[in-house]
Amino acid sequence: MSFDHILNWKLLSGSHEFPGPDGGTCVNEAAVVAAGFEYREIRSADDCPECFSRPIAAFAIKLNDTMPDKLRQELLLPFVFRLAGSRDTPEIEKDRLEYMVLGICREVISILLRGWKEDLAEQFSSVKTLKDANLGALDLAHDLAHAHTRARARALAHALAHTRAYARDLALARAHALDLARALALDLDLARAHALDLAHDLDLDLAPIYIAAVRVLDGALRIGKQAESLDLDCVRGRMAKVKAKVKSQAKEPVL
Repeated sequence: MSFDHILNWKLLSGSHEFPGPDGGTCVNEAAVVAAGFEYREIRSADDCPECFSRPIAAFAIKLNDTMPDKLRQELLLPFVFRLAGSRDTPEIEKDRLEYMVLGICREVISILLRGWKEDLAEQFSSVKTLKDANLGALDLAHDLAHAHTRARARALAHALAHTRAYARDLALARAHALDLARALALDLDLARAHALDLAHDLDLDLAPIYIAAVRVLDGALRIGKQAESLDLDCVRGRMAKVKAKVKSQAKEPVL
């Protein structure tokens, strides 16, 4: 199904005070409109309506803001239908974050390491528990910290060390699952961003990396509460109405 054709909405990086005449918003802002909420600028997950899962929204923001334009439109537009109504209990949000920690290890970091650090790539691709992820992050942080000619690699090592610590705390402090989920979401984003910087340094093809990251986002959304189905004609009408409003405001004379 061509969501690009159905919605006729352009996804852009960053946050946006108003949509552009062709849409021109991030994926969360588009999801706000699709769900029937009043348009709002989304700078962080906490700017989303209450029914949006905070960890998932945070991950979606970072994917949206770092993807090349063509990949963003192709890979993220279907999620416009799936973000509103995804928020669940703190325990489910914790499970989603654990899933994302393991998914980032298996699906994203392992790809980044292929052809460069094969032993670590294999280690990350086979993680099954948070303990495995912690050990892998320690090994990778140690290895990258000694790559003195790679400033971004050292930054990634630092970010992974923090991610490991949050993952450990997440497993131990269940009573504070939601706060830890938010913290870990932000740090996972940081680690992934540095990993993508490293991918640029190594001249890797980014498409498989982002496809893998989107698989992680999809899997996290399949845990717990699912967004209610949205009528396509209704969504199309809502988005067309917002674009028409933007165009009419642009034509109003400035006094």
